[in-house]
Amino acid sequence: MKIGDILVAKFGYNCTLVDFYKVINRTPKMVTVQKIGSKIVSHDGYGQAGYVVPDDSVIEDEILKRKIIDGRDCIKISDYQYGYIWDGNEVHFDSYD
Repeated sequence: MKIGDILVAKFGYNCTLVDFYKVINRTPKMVTVQKIGSKIVSHDGYGQAGYVVPDDSVIEDEILKRKIIDGRDCIKISDYQYGYIWDGNEVHFDSYD
């Protein structure tokens, strides 16, 4: 994990929501990430399900400092959300409830 990497964090119970974070600082055991936007690249016609990609032209206020999980190259965003390095592919979302 290095500065400039994009992390993807999917979460949800009945639906799958997606957040993206950009690594803005790194130490050997910690990273600082800033939440960025996303843009829909395809959807079901209503915008409730489809695929998104990160949009780092949209910078959110949320900045987090998190420990890198040993051996997994990911971070724990919250109790229900982990951030993994984005592989460059579109990410499925579903906001149906």
